[in-house]
Amino acid sequence: MAVIQPVGEPTSELEAQLLRELKSLDRRIHELQSERATVERLIISARRSNPALAKLDVTRKNSIKRVLIESVVLENLKSAPEGRKTYELLAEMKLVDPKLKSNTFRSTLHRMKEKGVILNPKGGLWQVPAPLAV
Repeated sequence: MAVIQPVGEPTSELEAQLLRELKSLDRRIHELQSERATVERLIISARRSNPALAKLDVTRKNSIKRVLIESVVLENLKSAPEGRKTYELLAEMKLVDPKLKSNTFRSTLHRMKEKGVILNPKGGLWQVPAPLAV
């Protein structure tokens, strides 16, 4: 597919509106590509029989998005044995789901903590338990 790159300023309101729509589509394409890459990483992790992923429940309607978020959290925490702050994790999650609300994300972290998948040794800091850490 050829991408048309307009040169100069738009010559009409119609052209300006179409250029805004094109930019909006480009943003959505980027978001979808990021989400696709995350799903691909999740598939690879599932194929490797990651024991942490085996604990994740996928029975509800929103399970796929939740599993994506939980798996990215685990992936990030495993790569940082010292742990990560909530805001750092949330920034990573925005790549997976740009519409993710911070309250929803914090609830997800607390559910993962209740399941024993992650630890919260002090306010705002999250880690994986020692056996899951790489």
